[in-house]
Amino acid sequence: MPPLPALILFAFLGLAALFASLMLVEDAYHYVLHLCGDRNKHYTANGHPRSGKWRAFEHKLIEARGGVCQACGGKDDLEGHHIEDFHAHPEKELDPDNVEILCGPQGHNCHLRIGHSFDYKAINPNCREDAARQRQRIKNRVYE
Repeated sequence: MPPLPALILFAFLGLAALFASLMLVEDAYHYVLHLCGDRNKHYTANGHPRSGKWRAFEHKLIEARGGVCQACGGKDDLEGHHIEDFHAHPEKELDPDNVEILCGPQGHNCHLRIGHSFDYKAINPNCREDAARQRQRIKNRVYE
């Protein structure tokens, strides 16, 4: 039987292969980067790197907004989502009015579902309104 680290590696590679077959290769690549914790290395379409201030800004904004996903109320894997796309508007990277707090793949994945309409290449200019509607639907759930 292979050692445990090898089994973990094979499981990780299997998961990456599964996501590669279900999503665009680029989405799978970003998901693997996310799992590895290397989200500081995003670049704009014109090749300019993300500001070194993004991480601290994101953490402060998450805390200021109650430490919950603005769409589902979850507290796991929170991320800042740029409403006006960072690649098109790098000058708005640290604008709190342009960032919504949504959960990532280890939460309910509202970042992909609501922020990008299930495609990381897509933008959702109504993200804030859609997140508020989702939060209201959850608040008003009816149980039998």
